[in-house]
Amino acid sequence: GYQNDEGRYMHVWRDWVILAFNANQPYDRFITEQIAGDLLPQATLTQQIATGFFRNHRINIEGGVIRKEWYVENIMERVDALGTVFLGLTVSCGRCHSHKFDPISQDEFYQLFAYFNNVPEWGVGNANNPPFVSVPESWPRLSSGENQFVEPDPIKLQKNIDGAGLMVPQAGGPKTVMVMHERKSRRPTFKLTDGRYDSADRSVELQPGVPAFLQLSPDAAPRDRLELARWLTDHRHPLTARVAVNRIWQHFFGLGLVKTSEDFGTQGDPPSHPQLLDWLAVQFVRHDWDVQWIQKKILTSATYRQASAFDAATTQKDPENRLLSR
Repeated sequence: GYQNDEGRYMHVWRDWVILAFNANQPYDRFITEQIAGDLLPQATLTQQIATGFFRNHRINIEGGVIRKEWYVENIMERVDALGTVFLGLTVSCGRCHSHKFDPISQDEFYQLFAYFNNVPEWGVGNANNPPFVSVPESWPRLSSGENQFVEPDPIKLQKNIDGAGLMVPQAGGPKTVMVMHERKSRRPTFKLTDGRYDSADRSVELQPGVPAFLQLSPDAAPRDRLELARWLTDHRHPLTARVAVNRIWQHFFGLGLVKTSEDFGTQGDPPSHPQLLDWLAVQFVRHDWDVQWIQKKILTSATYRQASAFDAATTQKDPENRLLSR
């Protein structure tokens, strides 16, 4: 929360994460369902629940709150999460100005912003805010009928939109979970001067897009969240698999091959073993993004099976174990 830790019923999404790992869901699918499960063809209720990932943001209930401001803050947090979690980049610098060190312009930041600027939500409140879905009592053991995609009623949805195009609050309780959902008509996106919600530069409307240095196809940018997820999990993407295997390595060794696991940019630490990081990333993708396979590969390596006993000579030469001498 912003000031108070009010009731937020997101345990259903947490259950989904645990179930996904226990089932060894391929990591590319794990990403796709959380970013755009609602946009998948014949999407299920479970896949829509997965999109709760991007609804885990602060919700302000202060009396003088400006809902348009917090609508923008929620989107900012989604862009930040996308950059930190999946790209290992500090993209949020682009909110106020072009990135000082990495090749991410302010325009490109707001092009990423545009992917998340179409959710019909209110931005404030003290419980689950729409869009949310009802969850059967049998969760997480759903029958095929219960697992059908839940599509909000467009007529009811329209009646609950205020003049600013924001969802009027209708609080959900413990049997609901907040999810992502697309408006039928896209909300325009403009660059915000100094990142302020009320300072849009309306001279140029920005379309969804990714930073040029990460563009995989010269003439085709992802058009929506589903295409954004497929761009992230494309085998040609230089960051997604590397960021993922680096975090898995960090879980077992305490430090990642890239010590700054949330910053692969020029201000982060370079990888201690760049060829190893590349090899692990390639093997991860070749083995269908199998998390358990890459974990087993690391755990059965000669490097991991070394003794951790203190040795004065190697400790002096490699005090942080960056050379993996023990």
